[in-house]
Amino acid sequence: MRCIWRRRSVAAEAVAIGLAAADGDTEIDTIVAVHRWGEVVPPCGMCRELMTDQASEARVIVPDGDGETGVGFDWLLPLHDERRVGP
Repeated sequence: MRCIWRRRSVAAEAVAIGLAAADGDTEIDTIVAVHRWGEVVPPCGMCRELMTDQASEARVIVPDGDGETGVGFDWLLPLHDERRVGP
């Protein structure tokens, strides 16, 4: 089996969640990602998956037309718990 991993960096969200968990803080209520210029950005797909597993009740701050808003993981990953069977 050959496996290629193309990700060349670790996202800040994963580091923050990991460090919090290592320190015993597993109760996360709000998550926000900000890029280097200070603007709120939505989390990438891999981070959304991680957050769903580690902080499924948290609100995630994302940009909207008027600034930012908080959303749940049902909005970020609407079909996360559904599995399609067949073609």
